[in-house]
Amino acid sequence: MSQYLIEYSSIKDISLKEIKIIIEGTDGLALRDLKMKDLSQFENKKIFPGLGIYIFRNTDSILYVGKTTSRSFIDRVPSHFDLRDASKMNTFLRKVHNSNLIEKVEVQSPEIRNDVFYPAFDYVFNNCSLILISFDELDEDWSVRKNRINKFESILRNLLQPVTNTKNMKGIEEKSKLRDV
Repeated sequence: MSQYLIEYSSIKDISLKEIKIIIEGTDGLALRDLKMKDLSQFENKKIFPGLGIYIFRNTDSILYVGKTTSRSFIDRVPSHFDLRDASKMNTFLRKVHNSNLIEKVEVQSPEIRNDVFYPAFDYVFNNCSLILISFDELDEDWSVRKNRINKFESILRNLLQPVTNTKNMKGIEEKSKLRDV
């Protein structure tokens, strides 16, 4: 089984530079091999409470950094792959579709139809893997944890520069420890 789970408690006291090295050195779990159980258990232990950061990557790059603060990994991660027209949560597929990662599909009408996302869907499931960062510390208030997850996601988007959802922040130094930012 591939290593794909990083627990927040194991990285909170190290520098952002070290966190970046850990994440970039983690292969993740190939999406084509992902089972629902993998979003709620790792090595037969519960991933509890199932909130935190998730990262999609291919062999070369970090593609997307996302978060879940109120829905669990088992609920949030699969919603990125919903091909229905009414889906509002499939942002990763939309961003892959709009990137240079895949060949574009000709669209006959100006409306985006869900079938244009199939090449992105195929690319993701054949080339990408998942890394989870679980916020496993339960001793803090829910709103504190939510704010910490939101801030960490922004920091990671700045630090890792994902292909599809980069965020530029000033004043964050790689030598800073996570707990201090």
